[in-house]
Amino acid sequence: MFALSMALAPMLSGAQAAPEAAPRFDILEFEVEGNTVLPAVVIERAVVPFMGPQRNLDDAEAARAALEKAYQSAGYLTVFVDLPEQLITGGVLRLKVLEGRVETLYVTGSRYFDQGQIRQRVPELAPGKVPDFNEVQRQLGSVNGSEDRRVQPILRPGRQPGTVEAELQVKDRLPLAGSIEASNANNANTTAERVSANLRYDNLWQRGHSLALTLTTAPSQPSDTTVAVLTYGMPLDGGDTLSLYAVHSNSNVDVLGGTRVLGKGDTVGVRYVINLGASERGYQSLSLGADYRDVQEQIRFGDLSLTKPVRYLPLQATYTGGLIETARQLQLSLTLSAGLRPLLARRIDGCELEDGSIGNDDQFRCKRKGADGGFATLRWDLRHTEVFSNFSIAGRLAGQLASQQLTSAEQFSLGGVDTVRGYYEGAAAGDHGLLASIELRSANLAGWLQRHHPGPAFEDLGELSLLAFMDAGRLQTINPDPGQNRRQPLLGAGLGVRFASRSGVNLDFQVADAHKAVVGAPRLSRRVHARMAVKF
Repeated sequence: MFALSMALAPMLSGAQAAPEAAPRFDILEFEVEGNTVLPAVVIERAVVPFMGPQRNLDDAEAARAALEKAYQSAGYLTVFVDLPEQLITGGVLRLKVLEGRVETLYVTGSRYFDQGQIRQRVPELAPGKVPDFNEVQRQLGSVNGSEDRRVQPILRPGRQPGTVEAELQVKDRLPLAGSIEASNANNANTTAERVSANLRYDNLWQRGHSLALTLTTAPSQPSDTTVAVLTYGMPLDGGDTLSLYAVHSNSNVDVLGGTRVLGKGDTVGVRYVINLGASERGYQSLSLGADYRDVQEQIRFGDLSLTKPVRYLPLQATYTGGLIETARQLQLSLTLSAGLRPLLARRIDGCELEDGSIGNDDQFRCKRKGADGGFATLRWDLRHTEVFSNFSIAGRLAGQLASQQLTSAEQFSLGGVDTVRGYYEGAAAGDHGLLASIELRSANLAGWLQRHHPGPAFEDLGELSLLAFMDAGRLQTINPDPGQNRRQPLLGAGLGVRFASRSGVNLDFQVADAHKAVVGAPRLSRRVHARMAVKF
């Protein structure tokens, strides 16, 4: 029982009141019976305004309603407050709290997800609990993080008086998904076609673990590029995630001047993603991890061959945040990477030394003059979309700052459909980089077509939008080699169209003009970026 008292006020005689007047009495103390969940300070804040001399039944009812509202506001939606019949003596008013506890919890409708795991992830609805529905919503948000499962809570009166029966209704589907994508996202001097296939399963061991495999290649000439990515993810308590991944890449590219570059790389990494909070309006997370990278590169010019392998272990921390509103979306990513030189430091043979001879040197200096492996980079990516009645505007500002000369794997690259359109993928790279992009998008024309042309022709159409864009980038190289530009600008602009069907087919077609030439790369005046993806 919870008791609240105030200083005794002078007693006023009820005999002086007119017979027809409502009875009045002093409320000098509240006795709140049955509370186990609400802090005393919250109860005080709710009922203190209704204490004092010469109160009436309306004041008592208002105190009851205020206390009940305090429970509801705190998330205890199964708690009610009763004002029992009583004889008020000594200014003490009793309020009785009826806490509706969970009698039974059922999980129904689940076909592909273990019911016991779902029950364990919503402990706030465990039998015997007085549920805080603010916490229930947070726990359900974590459960509903998978697109393959939706869980809806249903409450009913329990068999025992003062109890509730909770049911978690599950609508799920097989947690297996995949996609096939075809595009012309190629580098210079390689075949145009690129095909990528992805397969993902999101409920290994009935514990929500995920396994994903992505394969990318050039179908007409696989030696141009072949990339395989394997990722394993494990959800942890509190919405955190632990991910392990491995990447293998292999390429064989002819560059200008008869030089052939053969590259092979392997990366094994780990990421621990800390959930800093998520709601309908936004999200935040912090990712901490490290990568082991083994990059083998061989440059051939005629009968000459120069090998430049490098192995290192960079550390990485990434902050990701987003704001989601009806007419506005904002996304920010900040990544700090650091290479620790003592880790995996080694010397290799076959390096071009400062005097022009070939000999033994540090692996990073062999890869690039001035590099020593003790680098640090800060990379950012800010995206903002503003939606108006008939169009939307999307802007992007991204870039990188570096502490020293970097190897190619750590440089900031520009060119291609995801950075500066009108250029080949990765047309240029530098130690420092800046990217700015603005895109004007029409409203979704799918609804207009379906209204004006009813019938099967457009019924599967989910999105159709037109766009105009301009991308600008600038790269800077620290201590460039002879013949290499210190600064390299890129500028592209064009038009495009995007299409998406409800059945999972996406098309993206963009035409862009390149307005700045890239030193050492094929000159382009116009480039078409095309992509088709089918999801299943």
